Amino acid sequence: MAKALGNRDMSLGPESCAPQLTEEEALRTGRGRVPHGPKKVQQMPTRFAEGGQSVAEKVTDWKETAEETLSKVRQSTSAAYEESKARARAMYEQARQTSGEVSRRVRVRAQYLSDEYPMQIIASVTGVAFIVGVLLRFWRSKSS
Repeated sequence: MAKALGNRDMSLGPESCAPQLTEEEALRTGRGRVPHGPKKVQQMPTRFAEGGQSVAEKVTDWKETAEETLSKVRQSTSAAYEESKARARAMYEQARQTSGEVSRRVRVRAQYLSDEYPMQIIASVTGVAFIVGVLLRFWRSKSS
């Protein structure tokens, strides 16, 4: 790159890039360097004090705000937890009642079938047992 520029001395220091503006111009435009910027930073604690609050007071205010926010978050989290717990309890009770009703109906139906069709039930159980035995025998012969 030095060959392309013909060995020219090009200074790219901060002075050449940003024009020196007055503090008002720099703040208004948002560009340029503020003269004596580090001095302004050192004067910040006194500027806060001149504005009515010291840094410690501001920190205390922020801390109180953070504590209030944390308290609100805890309360809303607790409320959400209690609500979800109540919902889960209601869903559990509904599932328990539904499963109890289904098991009662199955028992009644099984009792009815065993009273009305005893031979068909014995034949069905025998057929299912035979098919399961054949499938197990086939599966064992494949896995060996």
